Amino acid sequence: MLEENLNLVRKVVWSFVKVHPGLEFDDLFSEACIACLEAQNVYKPERGKKSTFIWHVVSNHLRTILYKEAGKNTAEEPKENLEGYMDSVNNYPGPEEFIIAKENWEEIMSSLSPEGQTICEILLHSENLPINKPKKCRGEIIKVLRSQGWGWNKIWKSFNEVKQAL
Repeated sequence: MLEENLNLVRKVVWSFVKVHPGLEFDDLFSEACIACLEAQNVYKPERGKKSTFIWHVVSNHLRTILYKEAGKNTAEEPKENLEGYMDSVNNYPGPEEFIIAKENWEEIMSSLSPEGQTICEILLHSENLPINKPKKCRGEIIKVLRSQGWGWNKIWKSFNEVKQAL
């Protein structure tokens, strides 16, 4: 479980290091890997995606470490030391940003040809695409398009159009 999700673990650890520049990446990464290894027997696929599980395991473990360290090093409430990190984690777009993003997406989609829109629809609505492996994902989309009778020129022209639009 850990080996196939090392990039996710690194990403979570880097988010902690960015907010707390005094922390050592290697130390936190080691702790995160240990947490993943300890939690791998607890994972239940029916309860959610593996990546979501790993994100929570690593984040919670690192927060616990920071909480304990903050309690040892200061007389302050440990929560105060984690505010910067929690702000970055909870920095979800508000209603206005959501509406703006939706309008931007609609503008991009309307600027695409029907073929480009088809590629975006396949990408957004296919559940089994390996989105963490771009070449393999593109190959799966090509298989779908070829099964619909698309020729190579039409496929590559549409891919390039989508790439330029995004």
